[in-house]
Amino acid sequence: MGFYLGVTLGSTALALLAQFARARRAARPAQGSFCETPEYVLMALYLAPYFLPMGLRYAIGTDYFAVYWPAFGMVAEGQPGPVNEIGYRVLVRLSLLVTQDSTWLFLTCALLIVGSTGAALWKFSDIPWISILLFAADRTFFMGMNVMRQYMALAVVIWAFPYIRSKCFWKYALVVMAASTLHTSMLMFLPLYLLVYIPLTPLFGGAVITVMFLLREPLAGVVHRIASMTRFIKYYDHMADISPLYREKFLYLLVIAAVASILYRRCRSKPGFQFLYNLELLALFISFNRSVVIQADRISWNLEFFHLLLIPALISACKKKWQKGVVGAVCIGVCLWFCWYEIFHCGYHEVVPYRCVFFSEVRFG
Repeated sequence: MGFYLGVTLGSTALALLAQFARARRAARPAQGSFCETPEYVLMALYLAPYFLPMGLRYAIGTDYFAVYWPAFGMVAEGQPGPVNEIGYRVLVRLSLLVTQDSTWLFLTCALLIVGSTGAALWKFSDIPWISILLFAADRTFFMGMNVMRQYMALAVVIWAFPYIRSKCFWKYALVVMAASTLHTSMLMFLPLYLLVYIPLTPLFGGAVITVMFLLREPLAGVVHRIASMTRFIKYYDHMADISPLYREKFLYLLVIAAVASILYRRCRSKPGFQFLYNLELLALFISFNRSVVIQADRISWNLEFFHLLLIPALISACKKKWQKGVVGAVCIGVCLWFCWYEIFHCGYHEVVPYRCVFFSEVRFG
């Protein structure tokens, strides 16, 4: 835990320093050599503590040896690999042009996850350094070392957010389709574009969630019928053993949804906030209907990813410093608690302890 804490604090501190330099440069140009540093250099500095451990990891993540390492070897030998998405296969082929060492593939994927997400947060987040803190605190960093393709795709999807703000569907759809070449689950964001036009208030949203909960059995029948016509029907074979309620995730999402609901009136005029708020309500609904929704956890991960933009928006909406402190402490605190529970207490995604490709026998706690 100490290793990851150091990585998180290092990246957050550098992001805070970078944001300070950008603010000083905007307010009063020529404030010294650091304030004049190009923005891409500042971004590289604060993203490096995340990028290097993710790219140089060894045997970290449940899918490391189960999927990615053997898939790379199969493609290198000219065999069809287990991964069908064309975008990921192109990345593998490009890596093979350089070397047959899979470390270069993990470095490339880490660059996409950390670099693309970090650049988007610098551009779109109301408080970039908070988003960089949440990159670890809300588990994105850890899950990106396991469900790698999904988080590469999310690192692309986040660039569709400005088209949510401007309500430009065709540009939004192009970004989503590009992301789906890395992970098919990104296609769920195409129908979710409709959330831009659905003004769910806290009261109305709560009523919709209640009604959907009461109608969960008929909804499950509809979903099953649709799924029976696709390859996803196989997942229903495993759903009988899934608990409908993930209590800890429900509490974590409930806290964030409650804070967002309290601040809804202050935030609703922000471009894109309604979309983020609706995603949070949907994630909350899924957290206690996991036995109904196919691949509920994967769908929820896609929705939770946008906490990186939602939580800073909530904090920035507060006018007084003490309010910002309370909202930040509550939201970041509940993210840290759930991160500790899943990653360190339960050992989900198998990323603890950390191991580096250069010192594979050494375990960093």
